[in-house]
Amino acid sequence: MSETGWYGPAIGALLLWGFWGFFPKLATAHLTPSHAIVYETVAAALFGLVVAAFLGFKLETAPLGILWSSLAGLTAVCGALLYLRACSRGPLVPIAIVTGLYPIVTIVLGSIFLGEPLSLRRIAALALAVAAIILVVRE
Repeated sequence: MSETGWYGPAIGALLLWGFWGFFPKLATAHLTPSHAIVYETVAAALFGLVVAAFLGFKLETAPLGILWSSLAGLTAVCGALLYLRACSRGPLVPIAIVTGLYPIVTIVLGSIFLGEPLSLRRIAALALAVAAIILVVRE
């Protein structure tokens, strides 16, 4: 993939995650968060089966890849449940802003464990993101 080949998938993820952040507010108007997460994970599992079918059900079996993928799924579902609970208890806009800044955690982990560089510009961006959380929470 080219150096810019990631733009399209990243924009697609941004749009889909934007809808993902919106739908739980609608869902929790009709279901408890615990019930909503069941339907959310069933839909995700069905999508996983569709992808597996496109792969001819010939899945890679690298143990560490399976471990990290499973941890990604587990943390995503646990985070989604907490997001649903937050949406059922408060206004969507500040909840979306605060939780939408999760890349702060990802960036710090990438820097610490993968050695990915944190330039002064990126550190400033992280500081502004933290400031955004403080401004939203104190409103």
